[in-house]
Amino acid sequence: MGSSDGTVFATADAGATWEDRTGNLPGSPVHSLAVDPDSPQTVFAGLYNGSIYKSTVGSGGWTEVQPGDDTGRVAALVVHPRYPNKVFAGYVPTTTGGRTGFWRSTN
Repeated sequence: MGSSDGTVFATADAGATWEDRTGNLPGSPVHSLAVDPDSPQTVFAGLYNGSIYKSTVGSGGWTEVQPGDDTGRVAALVVHPRYPNKVFAGYVPTTTGGRTGFWRSTN
């Protein structure tokens, strides 16, 4: 679960307990999360500043895969169910304006 303060939480027991998995995310609100269907330890986070991060170990270590430019926020993320190396994102404007559109990973 992502939050407006930039924190990411995970649960392994149907919500009885939650662990902070924010790690090195930059603190921008987390607007969307997507889990790789073939590898549940791989999670993508879409941020308010437009950037997309990937965590492959489930421990909170994040790598930026799409830089943000503060011209739109990531409103939706999905991992392709057949080709998990393909990630799709939908962008909407921030409260101060910005872009709308669609992004697809190239690898």
